[in-house]
Amino acid sequence: MTTAKAAAQRQSPGDVDPREAGARMIELVERRGYLSQILGSDPATVERFKTILLSALTSSPKLLQADPATLVQAMREAAMWDLEPDGIDAVIVPYWSSKRGVYEADFQPTARGYVRVLYRTPQIRFVDADVVYENDVFEYEKGDRPRLRHVPAVFGDRGRRLGAYALVVLDSGFVRPIVLNEHQLAQRRARARDAEGGTWAEWPDEMARKTALRALMSLVPIAKGAKAALAAEAAKYEALPEPRQEARLAAPEKPQPALLAARAAFAGTPEPEEPDEHEDPEPVPPEEDFSTLPGFEA
Repeated sequence: MTTAKAAAQRQSPGDVDPREAGARMIELVERRGYLSQILGSDPATVERFKTILLSALTSSPKLLQADPATLVQAMREAAMWDLEPDGIDAVIVPYWSSKRGVYEADFQPTARGYVRVLYRTPQIRFVDADVVYENDVFEYEKGDRPRLRHVPAVFGDRGRRLGAYALVVLDSGFVRPIVLNEHQLAQRRARARDAEGGTWAEWPDEMARKTALRALMSLVPIAKGAKAALAAEAAKYEALPEPRQEARLAAPEKPQPALLAARAAFAGTPEPEEPDEHEDPEPVPPEEDFSTLPGFEA
C-alpha cells in the first residue's frame, strides 16, 4: 500500500460512526448548494435523496474518504439518470486514484438500471439482453427488418462465450437489436476503471449485458435526462481539481438546460423554462474550505 493511500485510509478512524461521518459529508455538500442545484427546492425530493446517499456512504467506508468533488459528481449523475444508488439499480463505487492521491466516488448504473431507464420511454414495449455461448443457437440478421433468435444451451456445457446482445421492441413492432462480439466487449472493458478486476472479474456476464445495453441506448429513443447523462459520462472528472494542490469545493455554476431537465425528471415536475441569457448573473458565493468541518482534514 502506498504512503498516500495509507494516509487517506487514516482520515476515517475506526472509532468514527459511519453515519455521523456520512451526515457530515452530506452537510458539506448541502452547505455549498449542490443538492438544491441538482434536485431543486422540493423538501421531500431532497430528503429522499439525502437518505439514499447516506445509505450508500455508510455501506462503503472508503466513500467517506473520497474527494468530495467526486461525490458531488456522483450525485449529479444519479439525479440525471434518475436512478437510486441502492446497490440494485445503481451503485457509487470508491476507486483509488494513484495519480491524484485520493479515493474518487464513481456513480455506475447496473444492467437492471439501464433496463429501467429504457422502459421509461413510452415507445419502448420490451427490453432484453443476454450473453451468447458457442453451444447456444444464435441467429442474427440486419436490414430493414432485423431479426434475432437466441436459444441458450440451458443444460450441459455452453462452451466459451462469444459475445452479448441487447434489443428493444418499439410500440410499432419494430425490433432494434445490437450485437457485440468478444473483441468489442474487450475494447470497452479496456476503458473501464476496473478492467483487470472488480465487477468485470466477479460478474463478467452481467457486465457484458450491461455493456450491450449501454451501446443500445445510443440507437433508440430515451428520456431527455438520460441523454444528458450519456453525454456527461464522456467528461467524467475532466475538470476536477487536484486534491494535493486544491482542497476546496468549487462554487456551483449556474444550472445548464440539460441539468434543469434532469432535475425535473428526478423530481417528477414539469421541465422549467430556460433562463434568459441576458439577465444579470446571480452572485457566486465565495469558496469555502471544507477542512473546517470535523473529520475532513486536508
